[in-house]
Amino acid sequence: MTIAPVTRSAVNPDKHNERLLVLADDLTGALDTGVQFAKKSISTGVFPCAEEINAVNQNTGSPDFSVTVINTDSRHISPEASRKIIKTAVNADNNFTYFYKKTDSCLRGNIGAELEALMEAADSRFLAFVPAYPDLKRYTRNGYQYLEEKPIHESSMANDPFNPITESFVPAIIGKQSKIPVRIVPAGGKITASKNREILVFDAQETKDLKSIAAALLKKKLLHVSAGCAGFAQALTETLPLEKKPDTEKQKITELPLLIVSGSLHPVSINQVKTAMRADIPAIGANCDAVSYGAVYCGAVYRETSGMSDPAPEDAEKIISFCAKELGSKKICILGTKAALGEKTMSAEDTAPGKGQADVSASAQIAQSIGSLVKKIISKTGPLNLAIFGGDTLLGIAKALEYKCLAPLLEIRPGVVLAQIYGQEKGLLITKAGAFGEANLIKIIADYLNSRYLFASA
Repeated sequence: MTIAPVTRSAVNPDKHNERLLVLADDLTGALDTGVQFAKKSISTGVFPCAEEINAVNQNTGSPDFSVTVINTDSRHISPEASRKIIKTAVNADNNFTYFYKKTDSCLRGNIGAELEALMEAADSRFLAFVPAYPDLKRYTRNGYQYLEEKPIHESSMANDPFNPITESFVPAIIGKQSKIPVRIVPAGGKITASKNREILVFDAQETKDLKSIAAALLKKKLLHVSAGCAGFAQALTETLPLEKKPDTEKQKITELPLLIVSGSLHPVSINQVKTAMRADIPAIGANCDAVSYGAVYCGAVYRETSGMSDPAPEDAEKIISFCAKELGSKKICILGTKAALGEKTMSAEDTAPGKGQADVSASAQIAQSIGSLVKKIISKTGPLNLAIFGGDTLLGIAKALEYKCLAPLLEIRPGVVLAQIYGQEKGLLITKAGAFGEANLIKIIADYLNSRYLFASA
């Protein structure tokens, strides 16, 4: 038995059901949040782009998910543009009971602007912000955000090429883009709501803290608008009165080759790829112009003094042929940029905050080019299972392959999501952000798919 495509019949069409809108600023975050609800048998749809909702509704009839997750793709844009996107998304549908702003667990992106915009659009004077994710070693202590045991501005996130983190005090991060007063609630502290507009930041160090916060907020009827990462979303699955559908039977995964695509420059992802390569998993790194021939040039992200070269068309064809050959014979292959495979290193000057930071438009162009490569590979091989590391890379591939809606199924590991493409019978999608996971994660993913069984609910 193969995985059945998602259909409207799997969802209760009663429009009076409680509904939740989740807004995430990147696609991996949208999936790792949406899967928390899917694991609890709550019907969930993840839209790679906000405009895709109408396309899905027109083609299939409104699926009427209990949880709708929208990727606003707003992490790397201006605060003003992100405000507009959040307000437009909220105002597009007045049938939602609850709103959740999914934020990055290391507080990258337009945090203050998007929290403020959500409060204004949802007409709420109170927002509970719970940014901790203990399962991934993200903690909030005395209002400061930690990655493992380091304040986030002292962690690897300080050198993020797009959003270098220079501050760990959550109220200060919010205050850069919002004038709404922020108050810290210590673990176990009393929750009170002011008559004036206010954001409450909650300390949390353990998963049980998140559950306690969610339960206390529900009791006080303060969960209409909230925010946090996938950790607090997990707590909401046990708290919000969202309808559950019957559990799905154990199902068999269609046996397909696995293509791993990594565009993440985070050291964790690079190490995962290098670990797989040392285990003789075939890999190829693209190093050519992002615009020409649908291939990739890493120097388009990091502007190099030597400038950009113009590749020959056969460079892209070589990559496509290599992947198709290895997928046909070994059933597994890795595709990435040279930097993502650890074959090209960036200097400290390149990645220092304020110096040679990555060009976001060039990065989007690279992601689009990777998507084009993947599409051409699939045209040669037929359907594949795809494992994609990095939110920008995932979005580029989703656009190239014209994914309208994704149905998250489960987590192979925390933050490593297995999803089905809406209405597509063959080919599964495994996604994760760059900054976490075991060194041998690629082997873990391959072994899981080779077991050929999954459960659609936890």
